[in-house]
Amino acid sequence: MDAPVDTVPMPLPAIGADAADAIAAAAVPQAKVATPTQSVPLAFTGTGSEYFRIWVVNAVLTIATLGIYSAWAKVRKASYFARNTRLLGDGFEFTANPWAILRGRVLALGLLGFYTFAYDFSLTLGLVATAVLLAAAPLLFASATRFRLRNTRWRALRFDFTASKAAAYRSALVVIAVWISSTVIGAFGGLDSAVFAGFAAVLLMPWMHHRMKAFQHRHAWFAGHASSFRSALGSFYATYAIAVVILLVAAAVAGFGAAGVSLALRSLPLARGADPKIIGFLIGAIVGALGYLASWPYFASRIQRIVWTRTALGPFQFETTIAFRTLLPIALRNFALLLVTAGLYWPFASIAWARYRIGCMSVVSVESPEAAVATLDPGPARQAAGEGAADMFGIDIGW
Repeated sequence: MDAPVDTVPMPLPAIGADAADAIAAAAVPQAKVATPTQSVPLAFTGTGSEYFRIWVVNAVLTIATLGIYSAWAKVRKASYFARNTRLLGDGFEFTANPWAILRGRVLALGLLGFYTFAYDFSLTLGLVATAVLLAAAPLLFASATRFRLRNTRWRALRFDFTASKAAAYRSALVVIAVWISSTVIGAFGGLDSAVFAGFAAVLLMPWMHHRMKAFQHRHAWFAGHASSFRSALGSFYATYAIAVVILLVAAAVAGFGAAGVSLALRSLPLARGADPKIIGFLIGAIVGALGYLASWPYFASRIQRIVWTRTALGPFQFETTIAFRTLLPIALRNFALLLVTAGLYWPFASIAWARYRIGCMSVVSVESPEAAVATLDPGPARQAAGEGAADMFGIDIGW
């Protein structure tokens, strides 16, 4: 065998001690250091007794004025919840003009009535009403979101919504078209076609919900920072699917429970005067309601987690610790107390719900939130008609 050949290192140029230390340090694998972040929780300070007084006055005046006062009621409610939502010790403000909301609702009522009854007169008029709705609804939805944000302030700085008309049509037009498709298809193809279109729209509900949430959360603006949203369509479909499974299980349990109670009551002497079918139906309805109360808190908690953990506002991220296991007892307690009080517990239920959902939220950033807030020109609030229209058409899916 040949003798091994010695390896002779090549001569290196002379380097200083500091440079040598740097090279040696670079050669050693360094542990990754996590970027420190600051988390600031939100808090809700409202109380049931305070809101109860606002709620009673709103309800009485809304009934007395045949609904006209509802615009003022909405501003009073939104203002109360906003100023009791606190970040870094300061509450938010809601400064909307009730007259603007009322005008929007009158416009919305006219559009809704036109669309609802147009097909009863003629197919042509129905198609015209559908075209008007498709042309107006995306702008009204964007206007509603813009109106709410531009009338919301924190430390005298206004939020804003920067979506263009083109962006509103790209995001909302197809959603609205799918939502009303059963009416149009039914006018041409009959009941069977309408049922099929309605079933298809139900299957597309997670996609529609996700698309509208993404539209809202990608166009908010505050203090020089624009928002962003990472898509989560798969998570939306999974959430909807699990919520539906909970409902189906509850329905099955309700059916078997109602049947069992009906059979059992037939053999009881004390229950011979009562109709077992009615009693069984009532028990089944209660079980079904409990199933809904289980699915809805699950749905609400999951959607809040999915949406806000994928939303950013410039350097700010959002965290939420909301959990189904905590939200479920709140929902069950609220439901029971609403039944016992014949609905009078509603203000206290709303406060309990808001306190938990808002208290679970935190704003996270690398730098101090105080330092990250820049100046903002609030600008005037415009296009208020969209606020009322979104309420009336049922497309105001929250922020």
